[in-house]
Formats: sequence, structure tokens, C-alpha cells
Amino acid sequence: MKKLILALLTLGIFACQTETENSETPSDNNSLSNAELEKLKEENMDLKHQIMVKDSMYNYYASYMNEIKYNLALIQGEQKKIFDMKNNPEGLSAENPDLIAEIQTLGKLLNDNKSKIAKLQSEIKNNKSTMNNNNAQMSAFEEMILTLSEEVEAKNMEIFQLQQELENIDAAFGELFDAFQEKSEKLETVQIALNTAYFAYGTKSELVDNKVITTEGGVLGIGKNNELAQDFNKDYFTEVNINDLDEIPLGFKKVEMITTHPSNSYELKGDGTIEKLIIKDPKNFWSVSKYLVMVVK
Repeated sequence: MKKLILALLTLGIFACQTETENSETPSDNNSLSNAELEKLKEENMDLKHQIMVKDSMYNYYASYMNEIKYNLALIQGEQKKIFDMKNNPEGLSAENPDLIAEIQTLGKLLNDNKSKIAKLQSEIKNNKSTMNNNNAQMSAFEEMILTLSEEVEAKNMEIFQLQQELENIDAAFGELFDAFQEKSEKLETVQIALNTAYFAYGTKSELVDNKVITTEGGVLGIGKNNELAQDFNKDYFTEVNINDLDEIPLGFKKVEMITTHPSNSYELKGDGTIEKLIIKDPKNFWSVSKYLVMVVK
């Protein structure tokens, strides 16, 4: 009798264990397919890319605003120097090399702020639709740029009044201001172009779908190379100032450089997972191409 009871208990426990294991084992219908997993991975990378773009934009805006504020402080200093010279009749001459240098520096700073404000306003306008999930943060940036624009405009009016005062003393001062303003505008345009670069990264399919890269060469799909598309989609790239970009956060297992950049100018940092791209020598890194494209996995 005891043996019978023991046997029944053993069978009951075995049945319960089997039922529990069966209930915990997901059925084939509920498990994710490889295609679904791959889709989730791509969506995750796409989200990471969007976050990276947004962070880059915010850093870009903040950097420009800091530069404008710094320029305003320098303008204040140059303004005081010219005021001091204006109050000293002996040094007040359109041929005074010190005064000419101050006016030249002032013109450069004024134009630098003008171009930076215009750039910020343009970027905010163009990227507002892209950043629709962070309207509050975008509105805060717009408010800060508006306040900064008003500060710049107020300072411009002060300098204009100073220019008028100097012109009343000697018309040659007006010519100096105009000449240096025009010269600095040309130099600023060239400088911005030289310091502007663009980068983009994503999965192979993502970059192909967005017309950034194309697959060329090979036979029957074997040995094909990823290359920058001839008429690539420039809107997909993030614009940066090469002097402000030291590294790009990544976080992928594999990163393939599509565009050409000297190997000694950068480093892919990470053990197992490539956490970031470090640009060790910006001038050298961007010397071959001002566009950086990376395929990630």
C-alpha cells in the first residue's frame, strides 16, 4: 500500500513539473522570428541615431551661442579702446595703426556674430520638424536665440553710433569701417566653409534606403562594396564644426568606414562593442573628405 501511494505521488509530481515546464516554454507562435528581431535591432539603431542627431544639434546650438556671447564680451573691450582713443585728440586719426587695428577687429567680430545668428535661426527653422518630439526644448532654444539676437542688435546699434561719431570727426573713418566690414564678411564665408563638415551612420539597408550609399561591384551579390552614392542625400547628414567635434558616440559591434579618412587621424574606441569614434587630428581627418559615412551593425 505504501509503495502504491509513493508511486502515485511520484507520478503526480512528475506531471506537475511537466505541465509547469510546458507552460513556461514559449510556443513557436509566440516567439520572435529572425526577421522580427532584425527589424527591432534596426529600429533600435535608428532611434539611437535620432538621439545622436538631436544631441549633436543641441551641442551645436549651445556652442554657437557661447561663441556669440564671447564675441559680445570682446566687442565690449574693443568698443572701450576706441572710446578711449576718441577722447584723446592726439591719437584720433584714420591713419593711426592702433585705431585701424581696433576697427578691423571690431568689424570681424560684428560680422562673425551676424553670420552665427543667421546660421542658428536657419538651423532651428530647418530642424524644428525633425525635433517634434522635443518641442519644449526647441522652444527654449528659440527663446535663448531670440534674446541673444536682441543683445547682438543692441550692440550693433552702439557700434553704429560710434561709427557715426567718428565719421563726424573725419569722413575717412566711415570708409575704414565699410572696408573692414566687407573684407571680414568675405573671410567669414570662407572660414565657415572650411570648418564645416557632415557625418551620418546607420545600417547598410538604412543608408541605402536613404540614398546615402550604394552597393557596387561583385558578382551575383558576392564581393560588392559599399560606396558613397554619386548623388547622395545631403539632408540625411548632421552638420558640424570640425573644431568642435572631438568624438562621435556609437555603441555598435561593428563599424565600417565608407568615406576615406587617414587612419592615423582617428580611433574606434571600445572592447567588444565600439563605443565611439575619436577624432585625434581634425584637420587631417577631414582633409580627404568633408563627409563622414559609417555602416554599423
